[in-house]
Amino acid sequence: MKNNILKEKDNRKLFICMLIKKLRDDEVNYLSAQVAYHLIIATIPFLLVVIHLMLFVAQDQLDIILNYLDFLPSEIFSLVKPVIITIIDNRSTSILSVGIIAALWSSSNGMKSIIRAFNKAFDDTSKGGFIHSKVKGIIFTLLLMLIIFSVLGFLVFGNVIVNSLQRILNITFDKYILGLLKLFQNLLTPIGMTIAFSLFYKFGPDFKKGHSISYKLALIGGIIATIGWLVITNGYAFYISNISNMSITYGPLVGIMVLFIWFNLSSMMILIGAEIISVYNTLDNKLKN
Repeated sequence: MKNNILKEKDNRKLFICMLIKKLRDDEVNYLSAQVAYHLIIATIPFLLVVIHLMLFVAQDQLDIILNYLDFLPSEIFSLVKPVIITIIDNRSTSILSVGIIAALWSSSNGMKSIIRAFNKAFDDTSKGGFIHSKVKGIIFTLLLMLIIFSVLGFLVFGNVIVNSLQRILNITFDKYILGLLKLFQNLLTPIGMTIAFSLFYKFGPDFKKGHSISYKLALIGGIIATIGWLVITNGYAFYISNISNMSITYGPLVGIMVLFIWFNLSSMMILIGAEIISVYNTLDNKLKN
C-alpha cells in the first residue's frame, strides 16, 4: 500500500516535470500569440455572420443574447459593442453572404494555427496539405458556429421550450424540476465549451493513420480547458476592474490592449490543454509498457 502511494507521488512529480519541459520545448507562449493573432483577425467577420443569423432567427431576443456577453471584461465588451451595433444597423442579405465567405476563410486560418500548435503538442502527427488544412479549418469553424447557436438557442428559448412541453404533456412542472432545468440552462455555456474543446482535441491534430487519443482523454482535456478558460476570464475581468491601472497607462487604447491580452491568455489555455493531454498520454503509454 505504502509503495503504491509513493509510486503515485513519483508519477505525479514525473508528469509535472514532463509537462513543464514540454511547455518550454514547444514554446507555448509564442504559439499562443500566433493563435491569438489569427483569432483576432477572424473575430469581426465571425461576429458579422453570427449576429446576422441571430437577427434572422431571433431578432426579438437579441438583447437577451447580448446580456450573455457580461462574462467578458467590461473593456472588451465596450470595444466590441460598437461593432455589434454597426452590424445591426447595416444588416443586409448581401453583407451576410460576403461575411460568410470572409468569416470561413479568416476563421479557417485561425483554426489552422490551432491545428499547427496541436500537431506540435502531439508528436505522433503527419503534416496535412494546404487543401486538407483549409477544409478542416472550415469544418471546425462551422462546428463552432453550430455549438454557439445550439447553446444560445437553449439559453434564449429555454422558457419557451419548457412551457411548450408542459402544454403538450398537459402537466405542470414543480419548482424542483424547474430549478433543475434552470441549473441545466446555466451550465449550458461550459457544457458547450467542453464539447467544442473535446472535439478539437480529438479530431484537430493530424494524427498518423491508426494513431489518436481516446474520447475519454479528449473529454478530460476539454474539461480542463473549459475550467481554465473560465478561471482566466473571470480572474482577468476582476484584475482589470479592481487592481489594474491599465486605463491610466493606455488611455483610450485600454480596450484594445485588454482584448489582445485576453485572446492571448485564452489561446494559451487551449494549447496548455493539448499539452496536458499529450504528456498524460505519453506517460500512460510508458507505464503500460
